[in-house]
Amino acid sequence: PPVTTTTLRIATIHCVAWCQGIACSILALRSLTAPVSRAAGTHQPLSFMQSAHDTGFAIPRTLLRCFGQTVLQGSARTGICVLFALALCDLRLACAAIMGAMAAHVCAVILHYDSDIMRGGVYGFNGVLCALAAAASIDDAYTALAVALLSAIAATSLCKPALRWLGDRNLAMYSSPCLVATWGWMLIEQIAQSCAAGSRADLGPL
Repeated sequence: PPVTTTTLRIATIHCVAWCQGIACSILALRSLTAPVSRAAGTHQPLSFMQSAHDTGFAIPRTLLRCFGQTVLQGSARTGICVLFALALCDLRLACAAIMGAMAAHVCAVILHYDSDIMRGGVYGFNGVLCALAAAASIDDAYTALAVALLSAIAATSLCKPALRWLGDRNLAMYSSPCLVATWGWMLIEQIAQSCAAGSRADLGPL
């Protein structure tokens, strides 16, 4: 059968998910003997995801690291590769990823999140994943844009509480805020569709 745009979008999301799953497994094995920083409320393996060589607050580099963190690599070069791959597959996905990263970064700045972790792209990559999920799942461009921005902001708002709560339990955050935000709007969508179907059924044939 011919390869459609939807097929390419789904393939891209699956590739990113597989890469992230493999990286999560590797980091999980490395974290079995890693200590936990109780004072900071964060899990020690988070340092593997951060950039260790950035001495300036460069916003473009930070945004690129957000893309790189989707495969758990705190590198701007990796972020360029991820963004280039998305653009080759579908420009809509690449634009959504950029908007998700920007929305997440602005939200993290407003909420006064830790600047060192922010520079590593740890807070922003959940926004990227949320935007990609919305763009790949919603056909209408305007609806996808609105959901992408709102879910990216929601996921970023959950990052600091998630880091603190999971860190106290010797766990890492990874993409849990993205999952919560994405499942949230998907649940709302299902409820809205059910209510709309019920209303049409009550009206009967016109």
